[in-house]
Amino acid sequence: MVALIIQKCLAALARSGFVASDVATYPPVMNNSTLMKYHLTGEFIGTDAIVEYISFSGGHFMSKRISFGPHHHDLSQSTEEECVLWTVGAERLVMKDPYTYGESESNPACYDFILGSVIKFSLTEEGPSGVLFNSWDVFTDNNFMSEGFGLIDTEATADFMCDVIENSCAGEEEDEVRLFPKKKKKENTGRRKKAKEKKGRRNKQKKNKDDVPMGCLDRLLSLDAITDGAWADGDSRICRILHGSLAKINPFHCPHVSFVDDADSNGDIKCKQSTFKTVEDIFTPDELAFFQSATLPYNNSATSIAHSGSCPDISSF
Repeated sequence: MVALIIQKCLAALARSGFVASDVATYPPVMNNSTLMKYHLTGEFIGTDAIVEYISFSGGHFMSKRISFGPHHHDLSQSTEEECVLWTVGAERLVMKDPYTYGESESNPACYDFILGSVIKFSLTEEGPSGVLFNSWDVFTDNNFMSEGFGLIDTEATADFMCDVIENSCAGEEEDEVRLFPKKKKKENTGRRKKAKEKKGRRNKQKKNKDDVPMGCLDRLLSLDAITDGAWADGDSRICRILHGSLAKINPFHCPHVSFVDDADSNGDIKCKQSTFKTVEDIFTPDELAFFQSATLPYNNSATSIAHSGSCPDISSF
């Protein structure tokens, strides 16, 4: 009986055309209720949010993502009501110049890591694919953000972020992203003031509540790189860089990069307080054992390695 269920689930998934590394294949298998969870960043609900989040791994700071080595799959937990897919394997993120500490444009930095997931999906006659993802839980070790971000925590990255804050996200009224709390507005004169010519970011002085002058770069660099060395959902540079990459193309994320408590259109405030979730909060002991059995193909004692110099050849894996 279990073998027949596995066969049915596997055949349906193959027909759906879903490829984890290709976000173009996500919409046919997801809807507005599909939930993705990752302990280091948070939860993402709905097709659009999940596509945006996964796109970051191939986004502004990374040139490509490569799967390599053996990838293992397990559908043995599936039932007649719901298919359950466990996957685990090695991935590489190649960083993009000039945001990385790599040796050169032709030899950029890269990050190799073990990526696991538990995808629960239903077989349905509705929708274009015959498959509907109910949930997708993502696994990496706790070093993913600290080691990976360490490769792009550069002056060029900080400069990009302040460009997003001061230009892409600079606006009027509720769309404005502020370095510091707004002053009480004066009565509307009926005419918008022309935007003042922006000066150098370090010279563009604003004052905090203690009247201490501080520009965007100074404010950004005063934050912790990562929250408690692991999490990317707290008041940190990595959280703003994640959302800043998205805000560059979607102003919905502009409040998330603010240095004050700005709520987005859903009423959520991001990059302020980490939830400090752990993998144990998301996965069962059996699922964790499945993920933690995998290591990098070229180093059987490691589950993640950041390469700031020459990246190992993975063409033979």
